[in-house]
Amino acid sequence: MRRLKKPLFSLLWGVAFLLVLELLVRMWGGAPSILTLQPRIWDLPGGDAENMFTDVEPKRPGTFRIAAFGASTVKGWPFEEKYSFANLLEPLFAELGLEVEVVNLAFNSIDAGLVADVVERAERVNADLYLVATIHNEFANRIFWKRPPDLPFKLASHSELVRTVAGPFISRRLREIDTKQALFKALEDLTNKTSEELGKPTFGHLPIQAFERAPYLERYEASLRRIVATARAHDVPLVFAELVENLREYAPIFRTPEASEAYTTGRSLLDRGAIGEARSAFERSRDTDGAPIRLTGDLLEILRTVARDESVPLVPVREYVDAASEHGIPGFDTMIDMLHPTSDGHAEIAVGTLHFLVDHGLVPPIDESKLGSLGDVIRAAAMPDGEKRTMRQRSHHYTGVIYVAAGNVEAGREQLEIAVERWGSEEPATLRLLELIRGD
Repeated sequence: MRRLKKPLFSLLWGVAFLLVLELLVRMWGGAPSILTLQPRIWDLPGGDAENMFTDVEPKRPGTFRIAAFGASTVKGWPFEEKYSFANLLEPLFAELGLEVEVVNLAFNSIDAGLVADVVERAERVNADLYLVATIHNEFANRIFWKRPPDLPFKLASHSELVRTVAGPFISRRLREIDTKQALFKALEDLTNKTSEELGKPTFGHLPIQAFERAPYLERYEASLRRIVATARAHDVPLVFAELVENLREYAPIFRTPEASEAYTTGRSLLDRGAIGEARSAFERSRDTDGAPIRLTGDLLEILRTVARDESVPLVPVREYVDAASEHGIPGFDTMIDMLHPTSDGHAEIAVGTLHFLVDHGLVPPIDESKLGSLGDVIRAAAMPDGEKRTMRQRSHHYTGVIYVAAGNVEAGREQLEIAVERWGSEEPATLRLLELIRGD
């Protein structure tokens, strides 16, 4: 026993010393953010906002130019850019006698910080209006990690001392092993797994813990305010736009007990006709999803607060999509997956956005006598039905893969079956993964 006293005493003193150091670092407040541990899986082309402007041409005389910023929804993903709500503004305004040009400066999967980087360099575009749709991707890099080393990540996540001393090394190491290529390869390899292996999540360190959220929320607010300050410095009017997500028919990606219970409750309430209560339950499911890829309630509240504080008009996109959705709750009738509108959903958003811009005096005067003909313009610009069917097949395959990779095999199977049984997919990868899940 005496032999143990000295090493035990030394150990206790060592632990106490580290705890004191941890306390001092926290009091100092200079430790790197937990965001420094985040590998940049999703980034701008070439990792540089400058590359977003290589194809921008000089503005034509007499043209009202709208620069549209955001991520995949603004880009129109998974459709061609011409079907995005932002680009559909061009033919709609043309019908009303106003020559509008939309310069689409969105890029898939980026977060608000990267959107702000693009806006800061956009003065050269010579835009008359900045339209910024902010966005679903604040947690995306964190969600789609393939599996960083457990111990270094956990230590650095909880300890500001570790982040101060070893944060740069850990971050560099994570960036070396967690590339976009590694992620895509992991998703492709799902079809090479056995049925038993499919239940093990490919993405690492889910669910996202409550203590992790604050830095992301702070970065989101700071990014929005940076966009506001930049627009004012450029002397360009700014409008924010909400985004929308699939609430009614999209189970949580990573099933926390709270998220699963809320989604099940929402479906039950919807079946009983309790629409308002069902929507609240679906929103709780979205907000407690362990992989919050959709725009969560706290992010939406930050967006609305910043817009109100800074007197920035906010396009109520959610109202437009709700109005076109069954029960007033977005599902697969207006959404093609968990967070992207259908091509028809984009059309609804485009018409609503046009009316908003006109009503708020954000565009030059238009010929209001032609407002009733906008439906004809939208129908002429609509995606052909055959293409819609193909995109449905692909989107349900993609969402099924995401579910399976997150360990939610049951929801993955449902999405893959929709691709095959409802939309007639014969894609070998879809059929193979479905076969594995079923154990055929």
